[in-house]
Amino acid sequence: MKYKIEADRIVFTIDEDERAVLQHVHDDDPEHFDTDDVMFNWFEGLVCNSELHWCHPLHTGDLTDAPMLCILGEADPNYNWNQPWVTSKLDAIGSGHIMGCPILQRWAFMNYCVRTPQRDLLETGTCTWQGGDFMENTEADQPIEVTA
Repeated sequence: MKYKIEADRIVFTIDEDERAVLQHVHDDDPEHFDTDDVMFNWFEGLVCNSELHWCHPLHTGDLTDAPMLCILGEADPNYNWNQPWVTSKLDAIGSGHIMGCPILQRWAFMNYCVRTPQRDLLETGTCTWQGGDFMENTEADQPIEVTA
């Protein structure tokens, strides 16, 4: 799956081979296809191998239940935890310290009430999530295209 970050959205695309795999996932269990489990499983490889992270709307202050992906800033053990735009991740060194990470950009799949990202990918080969810069981030001014 590829994604392209634009000013106010992120667009995910899959090729024909990936669409065939997604069709197989659908055909194996059509009743289960539009669940969050399938969405998280489908996006797992991308989230594990890119700058994208799942984030919760509580961390951004967004009033939605839409699935949300974000790009985090540098982890800091002294980050101000009173800010709503902070999420956390475990210190990579293994010290067990929780570090604050500012959310720089975030996107939500706003059609979540009537569609799923995996359904859009299956039917059209693309899905679009709305959002963009969350905090001041000059690096986000240029479109970025990534293949994971």
